[in-house]
Amino acid sequence: MKKLILLCNVCLLATMMQAQNWTKLPLPETGKTIVDLKEDASGNLYALTGQGLFKSTDKATNWSLLDRSMRGVELMTVAPNGDVHVDEASSILKYNGTSTSQLEWYRWATNNSTAAMVSLSDGKLIYTYLDAVKREHKYFTSTDNGASPI
Repeated sequence: MKKLILLCNVCLLATMMQAQNWTKLPLPETGKTIVDLKEDASGNLYALTGQGLFKSTDKATNWSLLDRSMRGVELMTVAPNGDVHVDEASSILKYNGTSTSQLEWYRWATNNSTAAMVSLSDGKLIYTYLDAVKREHKYFTSTDNGASPI
């Protein structure tokens, strides 16, 4: 019985020691709230903050400001071509590497209650939203990084 208790204690101690592998991520020093973080397929990190959109190419050691005017509630996705899509609660904004624009095909309407977007490794975007009136999800795919209307 003592051997069983000793074995259980050793296993518990080993498990507790292995679970301690978290390291604090250095985030951009903006003085504002970090709203969301995403990683692209190349391992670059993007941070949406209360002070704009930031990017790190070296595992969060250094951050560069991409667009100070970018605001939103969620970083939806980073497309394979580098376009960053942000949900700003009333529309989707797209940062294309030089400027930010609003996607004309997407506007929050009274019947849309939630939306999501993901990018796939083959370059396609998948966009979905819940039509609250019809109580059904709508799914769309794009092969041009969301440039053309739905």
